[in-house]
Amino acid sequence: MGKSIINYSVLKGKIRAFASLAGRAATRPALLLYYVLRSRETPFKDKVTIFTIK
Repeated sequence: MGKSIINYSVLKGKIRAFASLAGRAATRPALLLYYVLRSRETPFKDKVTIFTIK
């Protein structure tokens, strides 16, 4: 498989910084998205859609 377009270590750091400011309730959706993005079962098209939603 090719190189990922998502830098997961950077994303994880951003979620960690967000969590320290936002608290547990606001962080849960961000963590769910992180694990959806990390899952091999999530289609690439769905991963791209997550990042393009404004």
